[in-house]
Amino acid sequence: ERQAELNRVTFINANFRFVLKPMYWLNFKSIATQADLQLEWTWIERVIMPVAGETVACPICLSPPKAARVAKCGHVFCYPCVLRYLSFESERGMVPKKCPICWAMVTGDDLLPVHFWEAQYHTSAVDKAVADVTPHSQPSSPKLVSGAHITMRLMKRPQAVNICLPRTTLSRVYSAEVAEHAVKVVAGTAGGEPPLENQHFPWTFTEGALPFAKFILAGSDYNRAQYSRELEELNREMKEEAADSLSQMYVEWAITSVETLLKAAQSPTTSDQRLEARAMKEQGYDNAGDDSAPVQGSSPDGEKHPEQYYYFYQADDGQHIYMHPLEIRILAQEHGGFDNLSDT
Repeated sequence: ERQAELNRVTFINANFRFVLKPMYWLNFKSIATQADLQLEWTWIERVIMPVAGETVACPICLSPPKAARVAKCGHVFCYPCVLRYLSFESERGMVPKKCPICWAMVTGDDLLPVHFWEAQYHTSAVDKAVADVTPHSQPSSPKLVSGAHITMRLMKRPQAVNICLPRTTLSRVYSAEVAEHAVKVVAGTAGGEPPLENQHFPWTFTEGALPFAKFILAGSDYNRAQYSRELEELNREMKEEAADSLSQMYVEWAITSVETLLKAAQSPTTSDQRLEARAMKEQGYDNAGDDSAPVQGSSPDGEKHPEQYYYFYQADDGQHIYMHPLEIRILAQEHGGFDNLSDT
C-alpha cells in the first residue's frame, strides 16, 4: 500500500502543474528549493493538466468532463458525476467511496478544479494506433508528426532555486538580489535559503508562467475567468439534462458550489489583494501597455554569473519536448556562451 501511494504521489507530482493559493506562499519557500517535495493538497487552488491531442473523458459518464474535478489519485471526473457518485447510498449505507478506476479513497474535500492545458504539438496518430494494437509491446517515446515545425524556447533556472521560466521572463520574477544570494549559496560563501518573497514566485499573470511553471500563485483575474467558464459549462449541462430531474439536481449542486467559489474569487481577502498588487508592481505588470515600465531584476546583475544557471530549450507549448544537450552545447559554442543563446 505504501508503494502504491508513493506511485500515485510521484505520478501527480511529475505530470501535473499547480496553481496555488497566495495565502500559503510562506510555505512555498521549501518547494522552491526542493524539487521533489510533495505539495499539501489544501495549498492548491487548481490543477493544470496537460492534454496532447487525446480526448479526456469522465470515467463515469464517458463524456468530456464538465467543470472537471481531480481526486488525489489523479483521476478526473465531471463535477456533477462525482457528486452523484459520492452521495450514492449502497446497501451498507453511506460508506466511504473509492475511485471507480484505482480504488483509492475519494472524498468531496479532496476534489480540486482542473485546467486542461491543450498542447500545440501532437504525436503521430500512426504511433498511437500501433501502441493501441500492441499494448504489451516495448514502450517507446511518442514521436511527433514527421515534418512538423516546433518552436523551442530557451528556459533558464538558477541552480539554487527550483524556479524555471523562459529566460525573457525569469528576470521579472527572480530579482537581482536573490540571484546574487543564490550564487553565493552555490559557491558556499553564504548560508541559508535565498531570501524569497511572494513577488519572486510566478503568478498566473506572469508571462510564460502558465505553460511552463511547476507551481504558480493564483491571481484574482485568473480565478474569476476559470470559475466563470465552469459555470457556463454547467449551465449548458443543465439545459441538456432537462428531461432528467435527478441529473439536474446534481448539476444544481455543482452550480451552487462553483458560484460560491466564484463569489470568493470576486472578493479576495485583503491580504491576497495586497500580495497580488505587490507582485504585479515588482514584476512590472502594474503599468498595462507601458513597455517602459521598470522590471524587477532586469539589470545585468542576473547575467554576471551565467555558469550558475541551467539553460535548456523546451517546446514553447510547455510539453516535455527538449533539445538534446549535445546540440545545446554546440549552439553555446557557436554563440560564445549559454547566456548568448537565442531566446527562441
